[in-house]
Amino acid sequence: MKTRRHTISGISAFALGLVLAAAPRAMAQSGCGFQANWTLQFADSQDPSGVNGALNAFDGSTVTVWSTAWSPTPAPLPHEIQINLRSACIVSAFRLTPWLDAPYGRIGDYEFYVSVDGIDWGAPVATGTFVNDATTKIVILTQAKVGQYIRLRALSAHQGAPFTTVAELQVLVGVPPDEGFLGYFTGTTFRGLPTPCLNGGAAYGAGDPVEISYSCNGLNGANATFVDYFSDAAHGCPSGGAIYATGPTLSYICNGTKGDKGDPGEKGEKGDAGASATRAAGPCFDNRNRYVDCGNGTVTDTVTGLIWLKDASCAALGNHLAWDLNYWATSSQAVAELATGTCGLTDGSAPGDWRLPTKAEWAATIARAVALGCVVGAGGPPSLTDDWGFACLGSGSGSSFVDVVGGLYWSSTADETYPMNVWSPDLNVGYLGTLSKVDRSRGHHIWPVRVGPR
Repeated sequence: MKTRRHTISGISAFALGLVLAAAPRAMAQSGCGFQANWTLQFADSQDPSGVNGALNAFDGSTVTVWSTAWSPTPAPLPHEIQINLRSACIVSAFRLTPWLDAPYGRIGDYEFYVSVDGIDWGAPVATGTFVNDATTKIVILTQAKVGQYIRLRALSAHQGAPFTTVAELQVLVGVPPDEGFLGYFTGTTFRGLPTPCLNGGAAYGAGDPVEISYSCNGLNGANATFVDYFSDAAHGCPSGGAIYATGPTLSYICNGTKGDKGDPGEKGEKGDAGASATRAAGPCFDNRNRYVDCGNGTVTDTVTGLIWLKDASCAALGNHLAWDLNYWATSSQAVAELATGTCGLTDGSAPGDWRLPTKAEWAATIARAVALGCVVGAGGPPSLTDDWGFACLGSGSGSSFVDVVGGLYWSSTADETYPMNVWSPDLNVGYLGTLSKVDRSRGHHIWPVRVGPR
């Protein structure tokens, strides 16, 4: 697989982790800039619990975070982290993603260094002040520098507290010094391969198979560094384009506009008649209960109108697995594939009929139980009523459900402010809150619902 690294007039910007809309994301499994090879050289402080260690600053995930010690006594500023890139790189820029779940520890004033040996750092190659928000910051160096080690120093924090947090630190690197020269080219292709260059340039390659990078000629006589592609209408471009930097100034090259609509195609042949579809069974009712057992593996809630899976802890959906095997996306997919014949169902349901309850549906489901005190220390969890709806699930008239337990359950509703989080009810205390979709602290239960036929 060919790797395309994008350069203009000799300064490369092979952006680790950036989504390049018009270029492949393949990258070398070793050598310059491959983040999985990096190692920690030094961090002045890290969370003593070990959960938010310094390695989280470059583990490729913005969900994890490096935090300096904040309890019982916060370590004082300044803070710093030093990383060994494991090979010499032309570092032309870096980007920093703050902690996405909270504003604490965001860096204010900073210094960034590049060193050949990790001992002699010299003067910082970039200094400044980060804006106090959750957006990813990209800092383009005034002059690229060759080195194997990088160092970030946090001189101040926006929230006033002396600790520092970083979700992800990455670098944009250029052509490694040992890559071989393959030849010059004009136009936009090299030996029949598409390149990011608009006006020709030089090609370099190394490895087996060869991975090619490009150094492009300047635009209109000015040196410009490729930064990223974008696909939405922005920067005066109706159909996306590319971003280049000349020093601190950004410029944009737009994609072409959409062509005219083609002639309609010929009408296809009529398909064979499909088999008649089987619809899932609807809700069931009686004249006494809130929850009614339908006798087909489902229970109808006559208050919300939802049809619940009778087995609240069905192992086939991933319940009872380790916490890292039932993340939100995996659990949602397992529920979407649920059908009759699984988890005791004989209701005729098919994949796509079932889903996780919404935040509002969970709130309506537990509201009466919370009012009755069906929580820890009172009527006792889980926070659901009995079938009649007059008492807690473990008392009164009993329950049609099987294996309902206290604890956290997934919902289908993401947090509007931080979509990487999702609303989650805790049936121990009858409370709805938000947690990460890849929460590592505890497992979540998976309890599907569906609605009746329309």
